[in-house]
Amino acid sequence: MSFKNLVVLTLFVIGSVSGPARAGNEGSGGGFSGPNGDLFDFYENEGSITFDPLSVPGVRSTLEGIQARVPRLYTVLHKSLSKSWYFESKPLKECPGGESLILSDKGTVACQTKIEVRISKSWYDDVSLGEEKTARKRKGIILHELARGVRITAITAGRTAPDEDMLRAMTRTISLAQLPTEQELRDLALEYNFGNFKTASEILTRNNFVGGQIACVTKLYADLTALITQHNEVVNSYCAAGKANEDREWWINYERHQMIISSNNKKEKLAMQQKIDELSRLINEERKSNIEPLFKKIKSIYEQMLDVRMHAQEQIQNFEKSHGFYTGYRELLDLQLKMAGHGLNKDSTGYGNVSKIGLEGINITRDQWINELQNYLWSQDGIPNK
Repeated sequence: MSFKNLVVLTLFVIGSVSGPARAGNEGSGGGFSGPNGDLFDFYENEGSITFDPLSVPGVRSTLEGIQARVPRLYTVLHKSLSKSWYFESKPLKECPGGESLILSDKGTVACQTKIEVRISKSWYDDVSLGEEKTARKRKGIILHELARGVRITAITAGRTAPDEDMLRAMTRTISLAQLPTEQELRDLALEYNFGNFKTASEILTRNNFVGGQIACVTKLYADLTALITQHNEVVNSYCAAGKANEDREWWINYERHQMIISSNNKKEKLAMQQKIDELSRLINEERKSNIEPLFKKIKSIYEQMLDVRMHAQEQIQNFEKSHGFYTGYRELLDLQLKMAGHGLNKDSTGYGNVSKIGLEGINITRDQWINELQNYLWSQDGIPNK
């Protein structure tokens, strides 16, 4: 026997019908009095007893089983637990707007709106069915109302909602002593219009993969940040040394100018030439001993940045290809690194073209990239049918 036929045969018989629209559904209407002459707003809750639906035997363990199999199905069912739940001693005849109505042979036994759930106390307390069926109906009515809450939410949001027969089928499914497998429960949730969800195993696999991607991006930027910090420190030294040489070159040009316009005094010209030669020597020594090595170090650090990016590139591209999820941040990072490398193709005298790399822009890219991946994690848990 197939699992689906087993579900159909395992009946939980509580009927459900839709009642006529009531006054006030379109915003019109007035105040009403109850049978005792009090304002209906107060009479409505007179004698009503609040209770915790999770206290009903079997409900909590069933929801935990659903959570372990299809987490987002658990999430949508769980939403109605935030409503006010009452055992109602007064007769239940019609639900407002017919949004939720369960009929037994003796009448309405449960009713739900957008803010509350009411269950007939006399029906709930009746044990004439025997111990086993009484326990089943009590657990079943809670699960039915949780499922109905999904229907109400979907209708309110204008989404495809479970039909009444789908709602009852889902109640029978999740009321079984042994819940279906996660794949079966996922497929039935889709078939019954509760939503297109991932199983817990699928989510775990996906989370591990996307989590690895987030770890890859995080490490990529940590490595880049360390290299950028080092790069900026070297650039500071490089530019300081370059500025000192610029000052010497300025003095050389000044002395040459003075020598040209000076008198024909050979002694003065010789002294000026010696000064120029000394400055030139200092410039060349500084370039060889300090500026050129610093420039090479800057280029080396930049090449390390490209290596770090390249090693992460394959994993990132594989993720984007396998998930069909593209953010564009990989290209943005490449552009940032390209801009950071501007001027490094010049020789060491081009220190004016070498600049520090701003960490703020790099960090913004990292944070936005990780945020996109985290949003993707949530979106792939399964969403209600549109």
